[in-house]
Amino acid sequence: MPSIFVSAWVGAGNLGDELLFARLQAHLRAAGADDITVTSLDPAGTRALHGTDAIHPRDLIGTIRHMRRSDLVIVGPGGLLQDRSSPFNLPYQLHRAALARLTRTPVLGIGLGADPMNRLGSGALLRLALGGAHAIAVRDEASQQALAAHRVNAVTTTDLAAATPSPPATDGSATLIVSLRPWRQGGRLPVRWQSHNLAPKQIEATAHALDTIADTTGLAVRFVAFEPHTDHPLHEAVAAAMSEPASCCVPELHKLLDLVADSRAVIATRFHAGIVALVTGRPLALIGYAPKVTSLATATGAPIVADDEAGLKQLPGALADALAIGSEPSANALAEMRTLDLSHADLIERALRG
Repeated sequence: MPSIFVSAWVGAGNLGDELLFARLQAHLRAAGADDITVTSLDPAGTRALHGTDAIHPRDLIGTIRHMRRSDLVIVGPGGLLQDRSSPFNLPYQLHRAALARLTRTPVLGIGLGADPMNRLGSGALLRLALGGAHAIAVRDEASQQALAAHRVNAVTTTDLAAATPSPPATDGSATLIVSLRPWRQGGRLPVRWQSHNLAPKQIEATAHALDTIADTTGLAVRFVAFEPHTDHPLHEAVAAAMSEPASCCVPELHKLLDLVADSRAVIATRFHAGIVALVTGRPLALIGYAPKVTSLATATGAPIVADDEAGLKQLPGALADALAIGSEPSANALAEMRTLDLSHADLIERALRG
């Protein structure tokens, strides 16, 4: 029975990351791996949610011990490969891959997202940590190009969350799901020490756009936080700035898909809110804050606006376009993504065979 160590971003309260790990775990169990350990900021919570062993990222001795007895170290899934948010992010995410080389444990990167990385030393760190990997699979062409710029080879697959089983189809209620994330430019400090800018001008522009949408469509706005500690305060601020009534919620993972499925449409800044819209068959309009969101819009044909004041003013038109387009183009894109997801199982099986 294979033993797998997963270096991922789990236990931080981000629903998208939990969806990703759930899908990776399904692939690993299908490959016969029941002995799975994942790095988690909340090991007890991860054990309860996913039914798997978990270890805190700061437990270096425990990490080395687990790696030594593992048949494979998996890096990912998720948008781990970026240095925009902080100069500390890339070393934090990749040091376990470097440790795996010291313990002579094979490494597989799977479902990874990568943004352009321009800080001094980022390329060297990528090559050191991932250069000897069995394979590196990334979720889109933009990620593949970001790694190629630093001479790291990768194959393009898809985002693992796209293969999340869809809930039963419904007509949906007269509700508009909105999932925003704070406007954040990054900096020199670790992310947890950075302030979360609530950006009053963007809040005002978003509130005005959503008031216009609610007035013209009759849809009730429901904010859904994918990362509660950052998204929920922003949602409350936008809701308070609106004239039309709006509700805010922080769903549990097992209720998320049914909540989104029982809606008419989705507006998302959060990448995985967009993926969940595809999985549940809801029309989608995107707010593009990062290359991954632009890639998702390109792949699905979903209307997209910029995340500045000028772009946010175009949000009512983008949603009108999404409703006019309907869900068929997104369904076709989802089917293609799920076909690409099958390659993850092949990559895992080949890595385990060595």
